[in-house]
Amino acid sequence: MGQAALTFDCAGTLIAVRWEPAKFAVECAEEAGARFPSVTHAQDAYSRLLNSRWSKYQELNLLRDRATCDRFWAELTHDWLEEVGESSGRLNEILEIARSRLYGDRCDQFSLFEDSLGALDWAKRQGFRLAALSNWDYSLHLVIDRLGIQEYFDEVVASLEEGVEKPDPRLFQIALDRLGVAAAEATHIGDDRIDDWTGAKGAGLRAVLLDRSGGGGDHAISSLRELPEALGCRT
Repeated sequence: MGQAALTFDCAGTLIAVRWEPAKFAVECAEEAGARFPSVTHAQDAYSRLLNSRWSKYQELNLLRDRATCDRFWAELTHDWLEEVGESSGRLNEILEIARSRLYGDRCDQFSLFEDSLGALDWAKRQGFRLAALSNWDYSLHLVIDRLGIQEYFDEVVASLEEGVEKPDPRLFQIALDRLGVAAAEATHIGDDRIDDWTGAKGAGLRAVLLDRSGGGGDHAISSLRELPEALGCRT
């Protein structure tokens, strides 16, 4: 059966991610004028708070309401500042710096790999239906839009909004249902051997493993430029 659709993982496949929550929080706070006697302590405190509230954050993502999720981060940051002895009066400035660096004019936490646009252009020209399918939160839509690749995708599926994540076959099935294709008609491309390769094949899709290090073996590609050949298509 011919391939009608491609699903792309995002982090590590299409998008380079530099965001480390605790480190990022400290950087944004310091830019706003905060000073921490111990950066390590400040980062540890942030990580501890985030981990303790993660299950709540997962629940909030299911609501698919950006404002609700934004409030979660604002409240987390407020409580973190108080715990480490910094003034919460800096809160709004810190949040504005963070938004700019995540999704705004200063975006420096996410970028496209140099072969991503070429692969998406090729796939669109071939007539494939495309979905972004990633273990990510509500911000996946914001990042994709900021990077200018929203137009390529017929569907964007973020795991936290669905309540299930790769390698669970249910997440793949959600993407297939929204694309309107059967598993045998779709190929998933991703960089994680378990989440992407094993997960996709377990859901009945064809899978292409991307290993940018070049050490993935005979079944992996080292660049998205190799995707047409991996799919048996002419460029």
